[in-house]
Amino acid sequence: MLSDGCLFRCSFCTVPTTLTVVSPGKIEEQVEELKVLDFKLIFINDKSFGQAKNWRAIREVFEQVHRYNQDFLGFIVQTPPSLALKDRLMEAAVDLGVKYMEFGVETVSDEHLALFNKPYRVKHLDEACERARRLGLKIIPNFILGIPGDDYKATIEWVTRNRDIIPVVNINFLALHFGNMRGRLPWQSQTLGDRDQNVAKKSWLSQDDLARMRDAMETIYAITSGS
Repeated sequence: MLSDGCLFRCSFCTVPTTLTVVSPGKIEEQVEELKVLDFKLIFINDKSFGQAKNWRAIREVFEQVHRYNQDFLGFIVQTPPSLALKDRLMEAAVDLGVKYMEFGVETVSDEHLALFNKPYRVKHLDEACERARRLGLKIIPNFILGIPGDDYKATIEWVTRNRDIIPVVNINFLALHFGNMRGRLPWQSQTLGDRDQNVAKKSWLSQDDLARMRDAMETIYAITSGS
């Protein structure tokens, strides 16, 4: 972790919106603690990689790790597509050893992205994918299912178009997390499952919604697994 918190204010998120930068000494301590592990990749736990001014510190992290782990390949980072495109962040990240970039895609729908107050739109996502393809960078999309009114067709089409740069996907279900005071989502939490992103059944979803969601999830997994 190079920084804690995130300056974006996605309406479903509970991450603190104050950005706290980790000191160089603390970063070095974290890297030393990894010595006992057998690994080839490191996940950088900044919620929006590139927001904190010390993001280039992964160069020193790479060198420090490589001194005790010759099998180390590089990093996985997470950031929104719009930030990835800014100031040639993607190009610089690849030069610093980033192998995978995780995007909080959530859903490929500008309407729902606006509802979630996401800091990007579909045009940014498409441009970031084209740039990743040119750079040889792999993309890991995070999706949210269980959104009322979403038929997931655009999301499935996007996965199909970009299958060549997507090695794996992460899927969670829309949740109204306890402690999220940002609000602005038009649903109310009625059950414990409504607050759990690992629970598919939500009080705001009909049986048809659930069936459509299940079909979308199975289709996305089938596309990305090649089965």
